[in-house]
Amino acid sequence: MVRGITGIRRDHAGFWPMIDTHCHLDHPVFNADREAVLVRSRQAGVVEWVVPAVRLDRFAAVVALRSPEIHIALGLHPLFMADHPEDAMAQLSRWVEDSQPL
Repeated sequence: MVRGITGIRRDHAGFWPMIDTHCHLDHPVFNADREAVLVRSRQAGVVEWVVPAVRLDRFAAVVALRSPEIHIALGLHPLFMADHPEDAMAQLSRWVEDSQPL
C-alpha cells in the first residue's frame, strides 16, 4: 500500500490502476483501431484517459470520445494559433460552456 492512499488495489495482473493524463485518441491515425488501443491500455492497467484537444477543428472529435472513462480537455495550443480564426477564443468559450470539459 502506498502511504496516504487508501482503497486503491492492484488489479488481477498486479498492476496499479493508472490514468493516462495526455493522449490524443482523437487523432485520425486511431480511427481504424481506437477500441483496440483502449483494450491494450486496459490490459496494461490504464483505467481512465484524458484526451486534450489543442486545435479548434478537433473539438468535436474529442467531445465525441467522452465517456465515463475518457475525460476531455479543450484548449488552443500556442503552436497552432495562426491556424485558428480570429474568433477562436470566443468559440473555445462556447465549446467549454456547452461541453463542460475538465
